[in-house]
Amino acid sequence: MTADGHSLSAPDPGVTLRLLGRNDARSVAELLLDTSNESLHQRFFTVPSHSHLRAEIERLTRPASRQHAAVGAEIGGKLVGVASFERDKDDESRAELAILVGDAFQGRGIGRQLVEYLARTARKQQITELTASVLASNERMLRLARSMAASATSQIVDGVIDLTVPLQEPAPNGNRSTVGASTAPATPVSATSNAA
Repeated sequence: MTADGHSLSAPDPGVTLRLLGRNDARSVAELLLDTSNESLHQRFFTVPSHSHLRAEIERLTRPASRQHAAVGAEIGGKLVGVASFERDKDDESRAELAILVGDAFQGRGIGRQLVEYLARTARKQQITELTASVLASNERMLRLARSMAASATSQIVDGVIDLTVPLQEPAPNGNRSTVGASTAPATPVSATSNAA
């Protein structure tokens, strides 16, 4: 349960996580085309055009590198969610996180599994912070952020919340209760307004 009283689903045991590559273009396209306009709007802040979706497929299926990684969640061989990071060009210790889970699979802990896998991948690349811009109306993503990092910070401008989540090494006992791998209870992400 999060600090604000919402419950979170336990991770789905039938999920397989793996890095995406060029051979996944068709699966990514199917996921994007099967996703509702509402969910696409939550991810892209607009309903993306076909050319925008083609560019997203290209981005997600680029081979993993020091600058980029994309992970997919599959159930029964079907791609049901994706998460990625793109390293910040001005600060190589930071990377921007993006995540999308198909409508029928939301609320099952898949987003959390994707972010945890991606965070481990990012740490291997010496990334110490993940950032994300989230619509204030995207309650699921905000609950996920609140639950995963007690030390996450945020700022809200014009209905968009900019999150920063520090990544820490896993605890010596191997427990990973949060992205930061802390065993401290989750606390709400605080939002401060910069809007005039």
